Amino acid sequence: MLEKAPPAPLPPARTAYSAGIYLRRLGIMLSAIAKTDADEESAHARVTKRFAERRQRQLTRAIVLAAPLREYAESNRQGSALSIDHAGKFDWIRRPSVVVHDLARAIAAIKRRGKATAKRLLRIRIEINKHAVHNDPDAVKGIRSLTIEHSDVLKIKPDESAYALEYNRKSGEYALSKPRKREAAEEE
Repeated sequence: MLEKAPPAPLPPARTAYSAGIYLRRLGIMLSAIAKTDADEESAHARVTKRFAERRQRQLTRAIVLAAPLREYAESNRQGSALSIDHAGKFDWIRRPSVVVHDLARAIAAIKRRGKATAKRLLRIRIEINKHAVHNDPDAVKGIRSLTIEHSDVLKIKPDESAYALEYNRKSGEYALSKPRKREAAEEE
């Protein structure tokens, strides 16, 4: 993007010599622009790296802070939520996952349950629709080659933060939880 025109127009290039001079000057200017672009990319990479390192340090500190909170939440667990006045809350979230032990046997068992069940739980490419199984676990009861597993997740969310930290009990890992767009809009 050009900010403004040069202060005075240059005289026209009437000879090959003057055109060569303009070409060399233009080459120098374009090289300077390319160097500026490269410097900008390099600076962007340095800034991105610096912020990534800072974010990682902050996340590490947050995980250290979350460890005693997790112990407190586990020792005081009563149902799915625990709140501390004017500080925040703990939510235990049950996240189911579908584990298929023997794909062929599970598909055959679902097909035996009827066309309506098969249409709902199987996809066209003949695979188990795990999302549908999550929504209708009764349809797969008794199928030994398919089970639904649950993992407990502790969500720690301070009142003054839109972010939360989630601890997956099964894997023992923490993850940063950002608000979804809909949740952020509701909070405003």
